[in-house]
Amino acid sequence: VVTIQQDAIDEVKKHAGSTAQLVVGDQIRLKDLLYGLMLPSGDDAAISIADAVSGSPGNFVQEMNRYAQRLHLTQTHYVNPNGLTYMTPQGKPDPNHYTSAADLAQLTRVALNNPFFAQLVQLQHYVLPASGQHHAYTWDTTDDLLSLYPGTIGVKTGFTGEAGYCLVFSATSGGHHLIGVV
Repeated sequence: VVTIQQDAIDEVKKHAGSTAQLVVGDQIRLKDLLYGLMLPSGDDAAISIADAVSGSPGNFVQEMNRYAQRLHLTQTHYVNPNGLTYMTPQGKPDPNHYTSAADLAQLTRVALNNPFFAQLVQLQHYVLPASGQHHAYTWDTTDDLLSLYPGTIGVKTGFTGEAGYCLVFSATSGGHHLIGVV
């Protein structure tokens, strides 16, 4: 169970991120929070998960970078758990936060081997009813390809001013499975 902290909400405001509309103090199962991370691309969910798993976003980023190294993602380095652009003191995008299309495809190949992740990225809609521990949440995917192209498995949309619109996708057609990054 993850308790939503103020730093998650502040992250969205400070960096103009996307949100799962999380509420400070709500206690949400990690599994449910993953829906808030992936479907609406909740940057607040990313920070909440990092806080819960590693104690802080900084500690979580260290784990992310170690895992990227283990996967031989040689063109990837993270500075935050949500992909938002952080600026240097000189007002420029932090050059230590980067990835490549090839690394994203490799990461997706590994991630799709996890049955929960493979199921999660196919969902278009998720409802978490209110409970005594948290508010009600309704999350819709940002991945329109799921409803437009038969055989689409998912995976993730993204946007930053520096990278523009991005899409990591996976689809199956005619017995062929494709992973791509645009």
